[in-house]
Amino acid sequence: MKVLFIAPHLSTGGMPAFLLKRIQALQQYSNLEIYVIEWKFYSPDYVVQRKQIQELVGENFYSFLGDGYAQKGIIDFCYEKEIDIIHIEEIPEGFDGGNPFDSELQKDLYSYQHPWKIIETCHNIYFNPKKNKLHEPDGYACVTPYHIEHTFKDQNAKKALIPFPIDPSIQSNKTREEVLDE
Repeated sequence: MKVLFIAPHLSTGGMPAFLLKRIQALQQYSNLEIYVIEWKFYSPDYVVQRKQIQELVGENFYSFLGDGYAQKGIIDFCYEKEIDIIHIEEIPEGFDGGNPFDSELQKDLYSYQHPWKIIETCHNIYFNPKKNKLHEPDGYACVTPYHIEHTFKDQNAKKALIPFPIDPSIQSNKTREEVLDE
């Protein structure tokens, strides 16, 4: 099986860290062929996760560097690579203003004429699917119970919780106020 992860960017932050952990787990526990497309390259600085993702997937890493023409070739890419699952690491309608996911391209990508299934993960709490969702994916891989219980509660697609793995050995027993007073 071949999985394509599409990330809006791989600069610093929680989403690139989450994708890195997801790829590491999939490579450890499955035999999937993994591809990664970085929708837009924001910065050459502070890209620790980006570099690690590149090392993990090797030649299956692609960056569009903000090239809208290349982004429109995503359908051909998926057919050429025989992608089974497209996992978009943010709600496409929620890609930020400087990094849009074209609505016509979304319409084509989500068409049921294609053989792949589409999964989306929302990494924010502000997206409102009732107002802003254009195309329903086959499923949502949610990072918090809040997304299942509230944000995507009324969406028809399947939902699963894949929480970010938190290492309890690095958690402090101090309250926030105690930490701020230090």
